[in-house]
Amino acid sequence: MQSGFRAGHGCTSATLKVLNDIITAIDKRHYCAAVFIDLAKAFDSVNHHILIGRLDSLSFSNDCLAWFTNYFSDRVQCVKSEGLLSGPLAVSMRVPQGSILGPTLFSVYINDVALAAGGSLIYLYADNTILYSSGPSLDTVLTNLQTSFNAIEFSFRCLQLLLNAGETKCMLFNRSLPAPARLSSITTLDGSDLEYVDNYKYLGVWLDCKLSFQTHIKHLQSKIKSRIGFLYRNKASFTHAEKNASLLLRGITLQDQGRYKCYTSTIKGNMESFINIAVEAPVRLVDIQLSDDIITCSSTGIYAEPKLTWSTDPPSDLSFDPGTIQNSTSIKVDDQGLYDITSTKQFSRNLTNICTVTSGTVERTATLKQQDPVQGSLSSEVSIPCSVSQSDLLTFDLTWTFKQIVTILTSTSTNGTAQMYVVDKWKEQVQNLSDSGSLQLHKLTMVHQGTYSCELSTARDTHLILTYLQITPDKLSDVSDGLSPGSITGIIIAAVIIAAVICYLLRVSQLKVFWPNTKVTWASEEGESLSATANTNGPNENSQSGKPLQNEEERKEDIERQQE
Repeated sequence: MQSGFRAGHGCTSATLKVLNDIITAIDKRHYCAAVFIDLAKAFDSVNHHILIGRLDSLSFSNDCLAWFTNYFSDRVQCVKSEGLLSGPLAVSMRVPQGSILGPTLFSVYINDVALAAGGSLIYLYADNTILYSSGPSLDTVLTNLQTSFNAIEFSFRCLQLLLNAGETKCMLFNRSLPAPARLSSITTLDGSDLEYVDNYKYLGVWLDCKLSFQTHIKHLQSKIKSRIGFLYRNKASFTHAEKNASLLLRGITLQDQGRYKCYTSTIKGNMESFINIAVEAPVRLVDIQLSDDIITCSSTGIYAEPKLTWSTDPPSDLSFDPGTIQNSTSIKVDDQGLYDITSTKQFSRNLTNICTVTSGTVERTATLKQQDPVQGSLSSEVSIPCSVSQSDLLTFDLTWTFKQIVTILTSTSTNGTAQMYVVDKWKEQVQNLSDSGSLQLHKLTMVHQGTYSCELSTARDTHLILTYLQITPDKLSDVSDGLSPGSITGIIIAAVIIAAVICYLLRVSQLKVFWPNTKVTWASEEGESLSATANTNGPNENSQSGKPLQNEEERKEDIERQQE
């Protein structure tokens, strides 16, 4: 049956007819299998001579046949691209594109295909064709479907209509009946197996193998959400009030700045407006560091080009030579067109050194100050102040570091509520952090002597305060407690070396030195006599014309005197 391009028929009637047949088979506890046939370029494959023969078989008059013959003859087509027109090409196939008669002529062209369905049912809507069969035996259903499909495909070939095997699908409609995991394949005349699917969109309705319509419902929900979102975003356009067309840009870069054109068209006429957009990357953070009495101030990722100035608090008589400051300040541009600025100067002691970076209307400041040293001992508690006024601050970050590189703790205050985190290695030494920001330490050793840094950062400013902690040992044991394992090892090695040297000197002191041509007689502990000749210069009080010691008793007395 053909529902396409007929009065009183359409997609709805075709879908209802097919669904009714399938549901009826399921209610009878029958198997129902279907093939959704897809043709490749069906309207473009209509043969004019075959179509005239179809019209003749329907008893069209000779005048009508002559009219249609003239209607199809001498048709040409050409292609126009970028102002260029191709040569004409004769059209020997297809129904006229965009014509009123085209769809009706196509329906006439394929109408007799349904006669080849045999024991299966077939339904056509233009070039959309479904072939289905039902019965109590699954094998019988698939066999009948294969036979009917072969006949239908052969009929299409006779009409020079080609099957699109890749888009032609099979489906078994079954809710509760047993079925094998792998069904017998439906094959084309070329021997290609058709794919079994669980969902297929037929005339705008998603069908599933259980006819639960869950897939169709999900697609409808997605489409409805999209339409509602469109209506919500454009709700202002559905009133007669004056409209405001806005453009929202996110993640912009310097390349996005420039002149933008807004074009609006209404029933009252067209209007153009232009907007100039300037992109800025304001100063966000200024970093300041001290190294070997040289202060370095820097800031990165800025646009427009920034300026950097130095000052002190209280103001000093020290003159900041503009030429010197300019030479010590460098500005670089990265690949995104953003500016990085860095400046250095000699550290001014006993003053607060202030670095200010300005870009456009935004200004950020960083300060650095060195406080007086703090004295502490190993047995007492020590408080290192952070002399920054925080009375008017509700939101800030506070960081304490040792030697400007080792983090001790961090504290974040938001609207007056502070959260503190202490690094594990310093939990034994950190006793408390006062409301004023002072760091209270205890259980210190000599390794904790050095410079402590307090850095307080707000949205606008950064303050860095340096304080040197001098630790005084209480007693010698405390000093040894403060020694590192490497120092203790060095002391032990030095003591061993000194002891070895002393033993060596004592051993050497037992030797008796004789003058030239003097025979030296040595005696071992066992009493054996050893002799040697010493060639030295100078007189020898104990020698008589180069002779050795007179007797053993004299030799022993001399050795005892040397040992004493």
